[in-house]
Amino acid sequence: MYGTPVFLFREVEKLHQAMEYLQIGSSRHYPEAGMGVVIPYERDGRSKLILMGVFNKEPATLAHECVHAAYFVLDHAGIKHDVDNHEVLAYMVSDMMERFR
Repeated sequence: MYGTPVFLFREVEKLHQAMEYLQIGSSRHYPEAGMGVVIPYERDGRSKLILMGVFNKEPATLAHECVHAAYFVLDHAGIKHDVDNHEVLAYMVSDMMERFR
């Protein structure tokens, strides 16, 4: 999405494995009891990819995390999204929901 891949994990252990592989902080900062999380992976101040975890399989949690992920993608792409230009965010969240459901 706009040059930033978003990867969805539905199992905490798989997310932790990806974090370990990418050497992203400590997975203990992302509690297993949580319903979801979005973790941007950056190098040299540029977004490389986004890890998104949705662990309770609820559509509402997926939508919630998709909004977080979409903000990161748009910010790193330099795309304006505010009250005067919110369609881009709405379309991106809709697209993510279709892909990840």
